[in-house]
Amino acid sequence: MEQPTEIKIDDITYVRKDVAVSEPDECDGLPYVIVRSREQGVMAGYLSDRFERVVVLQRARQLWQWRSSFVLPDMAELGVTDAGACKFSTEMSQPAEMLDACGILYCTTIAGRSIRAVPAQVK
Repeated sequence: MEQPTEIKIDDITYVRKDVAVSEPDECDGLPYVIVRSREQGVMAGYLSDRFERVVVLQRARQLWQWRSSFVLPDMAELGVTDAGACKFSTEMSQPAEMLDACGILYCTTIAGRSIRAVPAQVK
C-alpha cells in the first residue's frame, strides 16, 4: 500500500521528511520531466528545449536504478517508493543534451520532489 507523502491539518499541508526538499519545485518555470533515450538511458530534470529527438535538460540527473510502483509512468506520477534502493547521479550544473530521446514523461509536483530527494550515488 502506498504511503501518503502529504497530510493536511487545519488547512496546513505537511510533507513527509523523506520527500521534502528545500529547493523550489520549478526552475524558471520549466516542467520537471523524466526522459528516456535510446543510447543514454533515463534522465530526469527540467525540460528547457526540445527539437525533434534532441532534449535539453537543466539540473539533470541520470536515473540508473529505481524503485517505483511499477514502471516509469508510475514514477512520474507518484515518485519513488524506496529512495534507499535508488541509484541516481548528482544533479548536473550544466545543461544536458539527450540525443535520440524516445519518451518524455511530465512529473507531478510530488513525484519531482521525490526524485530530487534521492541522495546522489557519488563515491
